[in-house]
Amino acid sequence: MRSAVERRHPGDARRSGRRANPDPRPIADPGVTRAWVALAMLALTRVLLASAHGTWAWSLDTLRFTPAPALAIWALLALALIPAVARRGSGPLAAAGDTITRRPWLAAAGLALVAAALVWLHPDRTGWIGDAVIRKGAVEDAGGIGVTLFPQASRLDLLLHLHLPRALAGAGRITPAGAVRVIDAFEAGLLGVLAVAFARATGFTGAGAALAAAAALMSPALGLFTGYNKSFSEVVIASVVVTSASLAMLRGRRADPWLAAGLVLAAFAHRSGLALAPAALVAWVMAGRAEPARWRAPRVWLSCVLAVAGVGLALAEAAPVLRAVDVGAHLTPHEPGTGGTWWRGVFAGTRPADFANVVLGLPPLAIAALAAGVAPLGTRERRDTASWFAVVLATWGTGMLLIHPAQGFVRDYDDVAAFVTLIGLAAAWGLGPRIAHGAALATPAIATAAVATVLWLAVPTHPAAGLARVHAFVTEPPPRSPDERAASWEFLGMRAVGESRWNDAAVALEHAVTLAPAPGTMREWALAEIQIGHPERAIEIYRTLLARDPRNVMAWYSLAAVSTQVGDYPSAARALRSLLVVAPGDSAARQNLRLIEQAHPETRETAPR
Repeated sequence: MRSAVERRHPGDARRSGRRANPDPRPIADPGVTRAWVALAMLALTRVLLASAHGTWAWSLDTLRFTPAPALAIWALLALALIPAVARRGSGPLAAAGDTITRRPWLAAAGLALVAAALVWLHPDRTGWIGDAVIRKGAVEDAGGIGVTLFPQASRLDLLLHLHLPRALAGAGRITPAGAVRVIDAFEAGLLGVLAVAFARATGFTGAGAALAAAAALMSPALGLFTGYNKSFSEVVIASVVVTSASLAMLRGRRADPWLAAGLVLAAFAHRSGLALAPAALVAWVMAGRAEPARWRAPRVWLSCVLAVAGVGLALAEAAPVLRAVDVGAHLTPHEPGTGGTWWRGVFAGTRPADFANVVLGLPPLAIAALAAGVAPLGTRERRDTASWFAVVLATWGTGMLLIHPAQGFVRDYDDVAAFVTLIGLAAAWGLGPRIAHGAALATPAIATAAVATVLWLAVPTHPAAGLARVHAFVTEPPPRSPDERAASWEFLGMRAVGESRWNDAAVALEHAVTLAPAPGTMREWALAEIQIGHPERAIEIYRTLLARDPRNVMAWYSLAAVSTQVGDYPSAARALRSLLVVAPGDSAARQNLRLIEQAHPETRETAPR
């Protein structure tokens, strides 16, 4: 006869010390077969997309840009899909899962080292994602420019991603960028520890526990720990903490302090972390309903009080930013034809395809879990857990439908990293019971998560591969919004300027200016034209810029300089006089004008009779 623990959950036999399914004969489960087929189709899709034109499936086309040496890792996935190999791999994976159950600190130390090494070996050398370039410049600046650049950043964000790297760099022989990478490696290691906590919270044993830990750690969200340097990484960590604590509470454990800590961390790290609050409330309500006596424990109600106070303070701090930044920028559609109306922008442009990538492509096991279907929810614990995941995914999913990342979901995938992590945790919880009836499924599932993550990290690690992906984004279908393409063309142009690839810079910056004629971008384009020997083209650019912005002092200076370079001294003198109208106290401009007039008297302005 099975123990009470085994009857409550097929994977929770840790307390009884026995396996959930002692019968060595596997129980037929069509969900296992469907999940296996889905994983095989997913691997095949990655191969087909390697030669496809277009970025419709941007979450799965990493093989297309991956450097040749890294392609060998896909062979490991293909190998893991072979049933005979998968069965042989299930034994070591079951042993690894038992280590998570019986010796959690050993497993946590091992996964922490794996995670830290993985992000350390894959630094983001492309810098296309989100605010990576701006963040890097801010942390390397010795002044207070970071605070000025990011007035919307939370205090915790500035502390961990601006002040702390600068302090570490000032205290030892390390650069600010190196300090950022040390912090990232530490946080990735912490995520490895939390992966073990999540696996234990599910109650799975053996290969099921190994799958849960792998799903918590292995996802594209790990890319935020490779030098990105923004508080979305802490929101990912907090999401795993809140999920693990909630699942543990639904299984009768007193994890309330951890739930409160994770919720407060998320709320103070970034305002989007407040989206975890409804799920935390549901966890407390469900746990209290299942065990009313738990409210007598001081740490339970004290945790609730601290969580409410922390969320309240974080909300008060974030409220001005929510009104000034999010409502006017992130919640307002920028796609053509929407008229700025939120309901028209929900599925405008490429958003439906991007949503599919976020929900089904980025979480490595989402498609497999969907194909397998929901395992029987026979116990109250499983029904409550399923309801909890439904709440947290619905909350975050609604937010994803409403926000409009300025640079698009592809480039600003940091906005959805926590959501992707939560989907991965839900997928692991859904697949866990299937492992009890088909342990071999754990081998291709874990291989899929690991390979997808490594491929995602490998592309931005190699600049040639990363820049090729950016170029495909702006030149291939689907046609992105003008704002999205302009920002990425500008990125390509400025990257080329930094590497003195002036022809590439001129082409990219011209594209950016055509889509969004920003003054700074136009000046950089003119500079690139000068470097490749086209000063006349630069003069045209400066004149176009000044026609739109006649008070641009730097543009007047540049026009005077390039006019002097081509020997057009009258134009140079006129540019300097126009500059002095805008900035009459500019002594350098006055001195330069005097020198030109002395060397070329014909440029002197004749007083009217």
